[in-house]
Amino acid sequence: MKVLVAIDQSKHSIAALDQLAGLVGSDQMDIELTEVVVPMPTYDFSGVGFPMDVPLLVTEQRDAVSEALNRLADQHKDQFRSIKTTVAVGPPGFELTRQAKESNADLIVTGAVGHSALERVLLGSVSDHVATHAECSALVTRSSDDASQGEQGKLTDRILIAVGNPTSDDLFLDWIDRIAVPESTKLHLVHVQEIMTFYRQDILVRARGYLDQAKDAASDHLEALRQKYVDKGFAAETCLVESEHVGRAIVEKAAELDCRLVVTGDSHQSAWDRIVLGSVSRHVLHHSPTSVLIVR
Repeated sequence: MKVLVAIDQSKHSIAALDQLAGLVGSDQMDIELTEVVVPMPTYDFSGVGFPMDVPLLVTEQRDAVSEALNRLADQHKDQFRSIKTTVAVGPPGFELTRQAKESNADLIVTGAVGHSALERVLLGSVSDHVATHAECSALVTRSSDDASQGEQGKLTDRILIAVGNPTSDDLFLDWIDRIAVPESTKLHLVHVQEIMTFYRQDILVRARGYLDQAKDAASDHLEALRQKYVDKGFAAETCLVESEHVGRAIVEKAAELDCRLVVTGDSHQSAWDRIVLGSVSRHVLHHSPTSVLIVR
C-alpha cells in the first residue's frame, strides 16, 4: 500500500509517522515522506533593490529540509516495506494533494496540530485542505501530548465506524485488510438517525410510519454489516443513535467508547463535491478528539 505522510518536522507529524509504524501491517506499506517548502513572498516596489537572492534562500532551505527528511527516513527504514522522501516547493495543501495524486497514493496522512476544543474546530489549514481535496483516503492523526510512542501507535485499539452511506460503508472492510487490523480490535458500528426537529409537528406525526421503517432498515443494515466483520473474525458491536446532529452524535459516541480512531465515508466523488466535504465528515474531522480516517 502506498502511503504519503506529510512532514513538517513538528512533533505532530512525527507522531503520525510513529502511529503508522505501530500498525501491524506497516511492513506492507511503501512510505513517501513529503515536506513542502513555502516560498518567500515576493514584492514589487518600483525603484527598490533587494540585496538578497531570494531564490537561493529557498534552494538552501529545500536542501536543509531534504537532509532532515533523509535522516528521518533512515530512522524508520526498518519499520516499513520501503521509504523514500520528496521535497516540494509551493502552497503546502496543494502540493501535498498533487504529490499524492502523482504518486498514486492509497492514503495520505497528516498530523493535526491542536488538541483543545477550540484548536480542533480551527483545524490546521493544511490538514483541512488535504482531507477535503485529496482524491485518495485521508487520515488525520491526533495523539496525546503526554502519551508514550508505544501508546500513540495504537490506532487500532478501538475503532468507531460511522455507518450511513451504503456507497462507502463497505470500504473499510477493504481497509481492515490493507492495514492489517488485528482481530482483537474492538469495532463499534454506529448509525445516527437524524431527528427532524425542524419539521412541523403534525407532519412528523404523519411521517411516523416512514421514520419507523427507516429505523428498522437502518437496524437491518447495521446487522448485515456487523456480520461481514464477524465473518472476518471480529467481535463487532452495533449502535443506533437518534440525534438532532449526526456529526456531533458520532463525536460524542467515540468519546464515550474511548475510541482511538473514527472512520467515516465520503460519498462525494467529484472534485467540486470534495471541496464542499460533507457536513458530517467535516464536523467529525474538526471536532473529534481522536484520529479520523476518511475512506474514499
